[in-house]
Amino acid sequence: MTARRLRVLLDGLPMQSRLKSRLAGDEDGNRWGSVEHLLASLLEMVQIQRIESRVIGGDKKPPTFTPVDRPGAKARAVAAEAESAKRVERLRRKPKGDPGG
Repeated sequence: MTARRLRVLLDGLPMQSRLKSRLAGDEDGNRWGSVEHLLASLLEMVQIQRIESRVIGGDKKPPTFTPVDRPGAKARAVAAEAESAKRVERLRRKPKGDPGG
């Protein structure tokens, strides 16, 4: 197989393939396409609708909402937590009379 043929085959892979996901920087190599994201959103909307209808119907203990785990969500949460910690640290170091951010 030539290098050109290999390149053509790799370029033809879908964006959510494990190889392209890893090359794009996804550490778990598990990227979703738009269809998967739409289905997860639909599932969450149905779940919310079910909870709301049970509350309206008088249910005192409706089921709790459980979001669908999406690829990369944990990494984004860790990054957001680190950014939040940096902001808190900057605020702690800021002089008390300084109104600037």
